[in-house]
Amino acid sequence: MSEREHAMSTSDTGRGSDDAYWFVTADERVARLFSCTRTPAGTPHVYEIASIQNGHEMEHERGRPDMLSGGARAPGAGGSPFPHLAAWKDTEAEENRRFAREVSRWLTSESAERKFDRPRIFAASRFLGLLRKEMPDGADLYEAELTRLQPGALAKHPAVKEAFPWRS
Repeated sequence: MSEREHAMSTSDTGRGSDDAYWFVTADERVARLFSCTRTPAGTPHVYEIASIQNGHEMEHERGRPDMLSGGARAPGAGGSPFPHLAAWKDTEAEENRRFAREVSRWLTSESAERKFDRPRIFAASRFLGLLRKEMPDGADLYEAELTRLQPGALAKHPAVKEAFPWRS
């Protein structure tokens, strides 16, 4: 079955006739949507279906004063000579919050388009709290850094295997 055929074969319950389960891996840079089925031999097979990148990272020039950091102020004029450095963490945190909101909207759109319900979401610990605030109630969130793994490695990963009812 091709990835396109696989993606189109799901039902409203999150599982299609091929018993597909949906999950997402996410961190502050990327979120990836996967579908997982069992082969005739009973082993899990993972397909990457879609992904989204954090486009907010490039919105600000790093290391230069900008409007978010209050601009440059002269020493002794009531501020640091390098206010942009102090605001670095605030800017990065805001970018991550924006991306968490974007991931939530993207996942809502993907679930409506592909007709699945409540995918399991594996997120890096540094991004998990932000996703918890943005995801609708009832989202299944797990702490696991899996975004850099390929589909074959995900199929064998203990956290992924443990999250599905037909564990092997």
